[in-house]
Amino acid sequence: MARWLEKDYISMKRRDYKTPSTLGDSYLEPWEDRVFLDGSDGILFATNVQTDKKLTVMVPDFARMAQFSYIDSDWSKYNGLELTRWEIDPKVMLNSTANPDNKKYNTQFSGSINLRTPLQASAVATKGHFYQVSPVVKDQLAIINNRKGEHIKPDQANDDLIIGIE
Repeated sequence: MARWLEKDYISMKRRDYKTPSTLGDSYLEPWEDRVFLDGSDGILFATNVQTDKKLTVMVPDFARMAQFSYIDSDWSKYNGLELTRWEIDPKVMLNSTANPDNKKYNTQFSGSINLRTPLQASAVATKGHFYQVSPVVKDQLAIINNRKGEHIKPDQANDDLIIGIE
């Protein structure tokens, strides 16, 4: 089993006052239930990755594990090395009503990841330019314009969450 900060589950280490003059290590479990580490750290992968199975990868920006499904292979970019591309499983970013597994992460809006607990601030993570975010959230967002003043709209080719493995 994988370990993070000497624990089998996702936790965050911080320094807290144990007494008015003494700081000590403290650990915070960011989610309602313990989330155990399973799969890849997102940097190293097994040499025998099978494209017919989902990958489980730690996504640090989400402070959680996520599943990815195989999309395709590309042999042209890296001098004959195969690059396999994987997209995040859509269920990972569904609200807890649509995906009960997300209840422990307190996912309120589809297309987002709740980061309130890990960051200790009101924040959510989304795909680029809020791609596939819930209309409830999208209606509350500011419009993003490029340098020419043109509205930037979410685009699957540029904004979906994809990882590549050589």
